[in-house]
Amino acid sequence: MVAPGVSPGRGCNLPHLLFRPCHAVVPAGRGSHPTLTQLLETTMRRLWLILFLQTLFAPAGCWAQEFTFRQEFDTIPVEIDGWRPHQPWMGGLSQSTPALTDIDDDGDLDLCAGVFIGQLYFFWNHGSSVEPRFILESYLPDSTSLIESRFSPEFGDLDGDGDPDLLVSEGGDGWVFYYENLGNAQQPDFDRTDTIHAMSPPWCDGPALVDIDADGDLDLFGGNYGNISYYRNQGTPQNFNFALITGTFISPTVQNWAKPDFVDIDADGDYDLFIGNQAGKLYFYRNDGDSLNYAFTYVTNYYHEIDVGSYASPEFADLDGDGDFDLLVGRENESPQYYSGDVFFYENIGSPFVAQWRLRTQNYLSLDEGYRAANGFTDINADTDQDLFLMNQGDRLSYFENVGDASNPSYAYITGSFQDLSLNDANPCFQDMDADGDPDLLLGEGIIPNPPYPDLYLFENSGTPQNPIYSFASNSLVSYPFHAVIRPALADIDADGDKDLFIRDANYVFYFFENIGSPTSPFFADPILNWQNLSGVGKYSAFYDIDGDGDLDYFCTTGNWVNDDFVGFYENVGSPQVANLVFRTNAFLVPDGGKFIQEGIDIIDIDNDGDGDFLMGTAFNGGMLFFRNTTGDTLATVQPDPERPLADVCLTMAPNPANPGVTITVTQNGGKVIRLAVFDLLGRKVATLHDGWQSPGPHRYRWTGERSGIYFVRLASGREAVTKKLVVVK
Repeated sequence: MVAPGVSPGRGCNLPHLLFRPCHAVVPAGRGSHPTLTQLLETTMRRLWLILFLQTLFAPAGCWAQEFTFRQEFDTIPVEIDGWRPHQPWMGGLSQSTPALTDIDDDGDLDLCAGVFIGQLYFFWNHGSSVEPRFILESYLPDSTSLIESRFSPEFGDLDGDGDPDLLVSEGGDGWVFYYENLGNAQQPDFDRTDTIHAMSPPWCDGPALVDIDADGDLDLFGGNYGNISYYRNQGTPQNFNFALITGTFISPTVQNWAKPDFVDIDADGDYDLFIGNQAGKLYFYRNDGDSLNYAFTYVTNYYHEIDVGSYASPEFADLDGDGDFDLLVGRENESPQYYSGDVFFYENIGSPFVAQWRLRTQNYLSLDEGYRAANGFTDINADTDQDLFLMNQGDRLSYFENVGDASNPSYAYITGSFQDLSLNDANPCFQDMDADGDPDLLLGEGIIPNPPYPDLYLFENSGTPQNPIYSFASNSLVSYPFHAVIRPALADIDADGDKDLFIRDANYVFYFFENIGSPTSPFFADPILNWQNLSGVGKYSAFYDIDGDGDLDYFCTTGNWVNDDFVGFYENVGSPQVANLVFRTNAFLVPDGGKFIQEGIDIIDIDNDGDGDFLMGTAFNGGMLFFRNTTGDTLATVQPDPERPLADVCLTMAPNPANPGVTITVTQNGGKVIRLAVFDLLGRKVATLHDGWQSPGPHRYRWTGERSGIYFVRLASGREAVTKKLVVVK
């Protein structure tokens, strides 16, 4: 909770954890500027050196062309029921727990959100206190984070130094960690210095800080399986000392999970209590006491009929500068009902004394379809641009129309139940199966347990290219005992003018069905299992001629919460008629810090610039990721921030040159969150060696280069970094 119209105290910029390469500087003579001839000569010498080194160290069989991509979060607008999410392409949020504070001391509120997989997302407010504009700036990973740990943040000045410190609870284990802000408004430094609560009952999940007894320091509250634990601060504003008073602070209890937030909702000078529960609703306890002596009275278990699906996480703050509290509610999907959204935003259209709520959006931050978003793109209305379809949590198709154009896309949500098409755990694939000029639809089914086995359904478009009408045509295109799920892809892999069929199932078996029919009447031959040795890797498949040599290359999603293993690339070194797919890398694309499991992959030219961009749906988070292809686009090169020297940390490497392995040693005097990564000559990350908290002292990391060449090892903490060159010779 943040008081309306009041700055909550001095804050600080959070550390940027994204890679930013150094500026290239062309030297000039002392006291003079370089001439154009000098600049050209210097540039040509450097280009010759780079090309020479790449030729010298290039191994046999490596692909000839390098590719560059940029992950973007808000460059393609998305509108959902009149609301434009702040960062639509960030991939969605799972079990979001929002917290607001003025982290950079600029008079407006910034936002932090914890998520299911044990990460914090930090959003700077680039707007104002009246009209916020939240931009995803950085993440806070941690070495203690585990899958299903459900991070929940809370800000408060716990050491009396005028800036907000941070508490983070791990919902899966019962830990509450204290991150002291050792920095200032210009140079932040959140350092995990203490464990407030260990793994034992009564629990303290979803912490809330409030001075409940008006003694000048912050007390601590947290969820305790349907009740609230209360820890009184028996220390001082400068040195906290939390002592457990009770694990049953309220009555009646809420259902299972409990997330408290305190706010003076009726402007009577004391804190009232709201608790989000696992059923997605809010309990309200009115404070009938005063600021010195609280007395909470239960009012309702369904406050203003707010229902966000499950895991309601309330956060009150004045988001529009009108002097009253507005409401954000984090949430998740646990039920089979279809609830889209990452964070619900309720605007207070009443007054500070009597709140009246209007739901503005269920997608406050991002495009989020709930538990899953299995994506498929097609030009559904023949207007020459790509529209977006997502198979959502309710096993129905959500339709986002491209209301922009082929070069400047812009998406508007139309419906969450496109033509009432529905299939359990389906994966969509649009393709003109009968060569009549409009896209038909394949849906791969999901069934557990087996038997029965999943089928591949064909819905024929019997309408027109401008006005599609889909109806069931067949579920017998192919027959095989696929395990649990069918994930289809279509491509003319043999250049005979018709689309061949490729399927992955839940056992990661890869099936190839050659189309031995025709473009108007497809007929698929018996499957070839483990075609091109592609079984065992990846969930979703896509074919695209990424290198422009006339044949189709192969890509698959490989991520499983691990960023360095995200999109696999197999280059086609054969011909358009006879494919020969050769593995190149499992890290063709890597997201900028967030952890995701993919729910689909499409490679389309979204901006009409002649190359393939990557768009991927996410599981659990239910959103979309966007990677723009910037290969050869000099205008796409963003001028980076210069690195600041990394103090009190030593980075060494031996041997260098490496042949091919190297030991990288990081030694620091005090513990802090660091990111240690390896980049290639074009600035693409090829490995992350550490991403999270590191204790004081020396730490050694072993890395072996897959290919000879020049690499850069970068150690970063916040906006400070050091980069060193590494040569690998094999």
